[in-house]
Amino acid sequence: MTSEQDESSLLSRVERLGQLAAFEIDLTGPYSGRRSPGYCRIHGLLETTTVEQHRDWLARLHPDDRDQANAAFHAAVATGEPYHAEYRIRRPIDGEIRWISAQGEVLKNEAGEAVRMIGVHIDVTRRREAEDKARAAAELFSVLFHANPIGLIESDIYGRIHSANDAFLDIVGYTREDLSQGLRWDAISPPDSLSLDAIAIDQARREGRCDPYEKSYVRKDGERVPVLVGYTLLPPDRVRAVAYVLDLRAAKAVEAHLASIRRRHEDILQQMPTGVVVADLDERITFVNKAAAGLFDMQIVTASTPPEAGTELLNAQGETLAPNEAPLAKALRGAYVAGEEIAVRRRGAPGPHLYLRINAAPLFDAEGAQSGAVVAFENVTAEKAAAEALRRSEIDRGLALKAGKLGSWSWRQANGSMSWDDGFYRLLGYEPNAFGAKAELLRARIHPEDLPAVEQGFARLLESTTGEAGMSFRIVVADEVRWLATRGALVNDPAGGRVLYAVTWDVTREKREEIRRQLLLEEMNHRVKNAFAVAQSLVAHTLRTAPSLESARTVLGSRLRTLAAAHDALLQADWRAASVEAIMQALASQGLADRLKVRGARGAIKASQGVGLALILHELQTNAMKYGALSIPGGWVHVRWRPSKDRRRVYLVRRERRGPPARPPTREGFGLRLIQTALQTESEGSATVRFGPDGLVCRLVMAAADHAQTVGTGAPPAVLPSPVKEKRYGSTAP
Repeated sequence: MTSEQDESSLLSRVERLGQLAAFEIDLTGPYSGRRSPGYCRIHGLLETTTVEQHRDWLARLHPDDRDQANAAFHAAVATGEPYHAEYRIRRPIDGEIRWISAQGEVLKNEAGEAVRMIGVHIDVTRRREAEDKARAAAELFSVLFHANPIGLIESDIYGRIHSANDAFLDIVGYTREDLSQGLRWDAISPPDSLSLDAIAIDQARREGRCDPYEKSYVRKDGERVPVLVGYTLLPPDRVRAVAYVLDLRAAKAVEAHLASIRRRHEDILQQMPTGVVVADLDERITFVNKAAAGLFDMQIVTASTPPEAGTELLNAQGETLAPNEAPLAKALRGAYVAGEEIAVRRRGAPGPHLYLRINAAPLFDAEGAQSGAVVAFENVTAEKAAAEALRRSEIDRGLALKAGKLGSWSWRQANGSMSWDDGFYRLLGYEPNAFGAKAELLRARIHPEDLPAVEQGFARLLESTTGEAGMSFRIVVADEVRWLATRGALVNDPAGGRVLYAVTWDVTREKREEIRRQLLLEEMNHRVKNAFAVAQSLVAHTLRTAPSLESARTVLGSRLRTLAAAHDALLQADWRAASVEAIMQALASQGLADRLKVRGARGAIKASQGVGLALILHELQTNAMKYGALSIPGGWVHVRWRPSKDRRRVYLVRRERRGPPARPPTREGFGLRLIQTALQTESEGSATVRFGPDGLVCRLVMAAADHAQTVGTGAPPAVLPSPVKEKRYGSTAP
């Protein structure tokens, strides 16, 4: 066997044994070398390229690695030391970049001169890529660990803290120097938290992680900080852990304030004369106020059965309602019940003992899913008794017509003739006996929207066998809308046919009060849900935008106090009076009066008017932000108020400036009904709206609180007004 065959056999043996790519370089000439087939495959060469020059190898090296690899080769040749280098090559066959680990040995002749180098190349591309990924992952973890706004620590179950980010150090008030001197998490945990830690460690040793749990840390300044902790133990021994620590101080403050708001709302509901019952989807009663408890002999606590348990509910016809037809059951199915009148009878009793007028509605959670229902009802037993007594006495023409503002009239079926007394003339806005009574004159006064219902009711009365009926409807007198109630009975007429005898009275005040109560109930339903949504929004916005936790704590506390002030403006006087300026400031502080300029005199209005004023201003401001002057740049709102000369009224004008033209709505919505009715308590307030070319103009007349109502309430007396300087809320008011 020749020397060349011996060398080829040697290279092949090396490759087979180590699965390596072998090379051999002649160092006596221009560094020409022999390459094995495996070498050619790694370097992307044709397998016939068994011999190449040193410069061919250099040409394949990555430019960034060429000088370093070449220097390592020449250093080995010069010193005779083993050759080792790692570098990148670009394969000629496909242009692919690969990492090569090269190792070689220099062979010398008898004179000690370097004559050959033999060695191997190993493709370590996968190893280098894995190392690069691991290095990038470690760097990313380090960045996330130290830059995370949530407190993070690397610790062990024995109490040692090996590393911590700045967020954790801020929570506990310690420095990195304290950490380097051996700060321990068990040393800053109060004794009552250590048992919780032991339970969590036991779970983590079994499962690899623990459920998040609340505990406390003692800051360096001695303050106890409530936190939420969770961690995962690292394999294989599950001793070291990576834990997160959330500061709960702000959340605890919010929870406390929300609980305070909840108590305030419950206090309001407890004092309402209207019964209120709240139930969940399983028909479990979760809230009962005093009025409801008194009507149904319930305790003012949560109950497991509906309030009608032990009783039967009857409809207006005296028929027993099926359980699924009860107002609460309807609301739990998502239906709304408005003004439904029912009777309540104790099981086994001969007749009803209660008559109720009921409103019911479903309740929804923050995600829009139904969570239960609310039922509000007023006791109309006395009203029913009065109506029944009136029904029995109406047939007698000796009705006590002069006992109040009543009017009587009659209609003869035989010829259609009518007769009215003076009271009925006045109710319709006519001078008594100015002309003869005619059906056309009555029809001309009835509101166009109510006329079909009145005619249908009259037709049903003529067809009925009982001949008794009652109804209420609106009339229009000199552009003023009034409500009338009528009760009548048909009796046989000796001349043929029948005669309708009826009594009519003005129920405008009652209807307005009914509408006002309905609006307040609707607003209360919204207020209970929205108060928590507003508080949650304030918390989220503050924590998201504040530059630091300390700043967030200050801003959040201020905003939540302002939110409470909006309620205090109406509660601070025990509902005896309300300050107009306090209501304006409370609304402005909630962000509802951006770009608002106000001027007015200090004074107080009646509490019943204060609720309406707050609702109207809120509705107007919301409308302005959606469609009016506050919906476009440059628009603003001007509000002025002053007392009347006799100090019995307070006038308020709210104008939108530089806004889009205001147009009347195509239909009467909740907002317009609110404005028209919210101040009409006992006919002491009114509201008018004008749709102007640059926005809405609203004029309000409210009843001023007298001096006796304001003493000791914190509200300034209306009889002693003092000018208030003009204030601007927002930065863009002109």
